[in-house]
Amino acid sequence: MIDSHAHLNYPELKNAIDEIIQRAKGAGVDGIVSICTKLEEISEIKTLVNKYPDYLWYSIGIHPDYARSELAKYGEESIYNTLISDGAAVGIGECGFDFRNGDSEKKEQRKVFQIHIDAAIKNGRVLIIHTRNAESETKSVLLENKSLQKVLIHCFSGTREFARFALDMGYYISFSGIVTFKNAKEVQEVAKFVPTDRLLIETDAPFLAPAPLRGKANEPSYVRYTAEYIAKLKGISVEDLSEITTDNFKKIFLY
Repeated sequence: MIDSHAHLNYPELKNAIDEIIQRAKGAGVDGIVSICTKLEEISEIKTLVNKYPDYLWYSIGIHPDYARSELAKYGEESIYNTLISDGAAVGIGECGFDFRNGDSEKKEQRKVFQIHIDAAIKNGRVLIIHTRNAESETKSVLLENKSLQKVLIHCFSGTREFARFALDMGYYISFSGIVTFKNAKEVQEVAKFVPTDRLLIETDAPFLAPAPLRGKANEPSYVRYTAEYIAKLKGISVEDLSEITTDNFKKIFLY
């Protein structure tokens, strides 16, 4: 299985990276994508990836929480040039909208989101989307950019209607440890609804540790709990689900 979304440069993981990688391998994890949230992280992420070049991949992008500050620091043209110039990155993002604290930065988030979209269209890499409390805005932007070839909605926590939209657009959907939470009934229903050929799994480590490990710092080895939970929801073996999601990962990220 592949952990398609983790933040390996965050202190909870970076400071014990060798042990974390070994635990991941021991849990049957065959690779990890280290996700970028600010441009200043790129060098640090590359250093980690270069230490395990046959096991780690990375993305390049700006989380919506940092859209305003990154625009002020770098400017639109510099962000775009940075996104399209890194040929080793397997994905663009994570990017999108996050309105959990309101939409006062909606304009900046929209602008940075579009820069990522343009870069993904330019270089053909998968666009990794973060959307929180912003389904209508995310849908609107994506409908304006139908030429996007590869899109992954990461850490899905939305509605069945938004999942249906994403599937109709040809996108992939990734589930994190949220799907194992007792109060995540809608996410569980969506996980059952999403066809296996559009499904990926992730940790979003060090966040969102799955049950029964909630409250702990998450790490890539814990993606097995998510795989086991989704396999049970779908009535298939965890081995089959692991193989399917790994194949899906390769299709969208590597081919």
